[in-house]
Amino acid sequence: LGEACSDAQWLTRMVENLLSVTRIDSEKVTVQKTPTVLDELLDTVLVKFRKRYPEIPVELETPDAFIVIPMDSMLIQQVLMNLLSNAFKFTPEGGRVDVSMEVLKGEPDKLLLKVSDTGTGIKDEDKEHIFERFYQVDHPDPNLQSTGSGIGLSLVHDFVTLHEGTVQVLDNVGAGSVFLVTI
Repeated sequence: LGEACSDAQWLTRMVENLLSVTRIDSEKVTVQKTPTVLDELLDTVLVKFRKRYPEIPVELETPDAFIVIPMDSMLIQQVLMNLLSNAFKFTPEGGRVDVSMEVLKGEPDKLLLKVSDTGTGIKDEDKEHIFERFYQVDHPDPNLQSTGSGIGLSLVHDFVTLHEGTVQVLDNVGAGSVFLVTI
């Protein structure tokens, strides 16, 4: 039953991502920016993520201030789920994932989201292609399962770009990765 549940969750993520790719390719994705309470958005994403991956602890760091940023919350939820799922795939047992956010100084409508993990990191030669559709990184640890389609990070890039934001990856191969999203 555990394997069937895991397979069903993987299939759900694949369908969500494929539908998003289809909408982007047909230019039917529109950004519906509404004022969004960030704590509520992150709580929603983390509840879903922890249900799917209870074995990886996720630490959340948020400012004490009440933050509201105009964004399309559904698209940003998918961005965060894809980043967290990716972190999970490349983080060995006993590792962890951290999520933090802060409003950029002097720009109250801009947000910096950071998703970092204690996984295997990303090689320099993969960094320039990591956000291309269907590009997949060879997993350096054969003991870690890395099933994917190469769609998730390309959607992260596309959705962040639709918000007129940026996404970049920093890393230390063998010690994890850090994804920075500014919207």
